[in-house]
Amino acid sequence: MPRDDDDEIVRRIKVDPPTFYGVHDLKVFSYWLADMDDYYFNWYRISDERKVRLARMRLTGSVKIYWTSVEEDCARNRVLIEI
Repeated sequence: MPRDDDDEIVRRIKVDPPTFYGVHDLKVFSYWLADMDDYYFNWYRISDERKVRLARMRLTGSVKIYWTSVEEDCARNRVLIEI
């Protein structure tokens, strides 16, 4: 099957996902999520499972510590994290 020209262009352009620094402001977090969707996930057509893993990698500071504790609690209680 021949490659679509758009697929070739997307493959060559590198888009870096934004980092979330753990600011305790819902509006800032909402903007970050929108940026992740608009400028990264939709660009690369990423599956939901990979979205969670990639977003986790872009967390820093207190929010990364918080998310790690949520994952540990879920694992301990055998709860599946879904989006």
